[in-house]
Amino acid sequence: MNYMIIGLVVLFFVVMLYIYIHYGSVSTTLMMDADLNKIIDPISIAYDATSTNYSYGLWIYINTWDPNANKNMITNRGSLRLYLDKQAPVLKCDIKMSNGTVKTLEITDNFPIQKWTHVIISANNQFIDGYVNGKLMKSQRFYSPATDNTAAVLPATPKAKGKVILGNVGRGYDASVTGFKRWNAPMDPETAWDTYTIGARGIDFISRIYRFFSSLRITFDD
Repeated sequence: MNYMIIGLVVLFFVVMLYIYIHYGSVSTTLMMDADLNKIIDPISIAYDATSTNYSYGLWIYINTWDPNANKNMITNRGSLRLYLDKQAPVLKCDIKMSNGTVKTLEITDNFPIQKWTHVIISANNQFIDGYVNGKLMKSQRFYSPATDNTAAVLPATPKAKGKVILGNVGRGYDASVTGFKRWNAPMDPETAWDTYTIGARGIDFISRIYRFFSSLRITFDD
């Protein structure tokens, strides 16, 4: 038996485990490209669909502004809706609390139009973070102690478990999306920035390997 091959295989799995532990959560590409003029079927979440710890990210290009059209980006049924205001380029996120009320987080009031823009919305139980182009724009705790002692963000209603909607239900709007992803954990600033700098079609896996070997080189140089 070739012990060198066995050693290389073991080393490969050790490197993969190290990268997974030290360089962020696992992301899944839900849809590579989408035209939001069209109605898109709900997308199934295959892994950990009912978790209250997750993130969604996408690149979006708003081509023309229609003040009469809804501008939903991401809807996680029963818990979260990321969208632009009808009248102005204000990025908002509605959060449905476990007591049935809806609260709104305003992420930015100057969302870029006719420019590819990267957006991430992150849920960590009671905490919601909004990122634009790799930068944390707004972070807020959603908690209603007077009516609910837990007030965790609901992951999904039972009938819609494991489904997320990209764009509107019904009439669409003039926008394009690429690189629609879901992470199985809340977002962190480093991963958000890396995802933005890699670009819409960058290979995150290669980036993580490069960072791993760069860290080894720095260690050996010291």
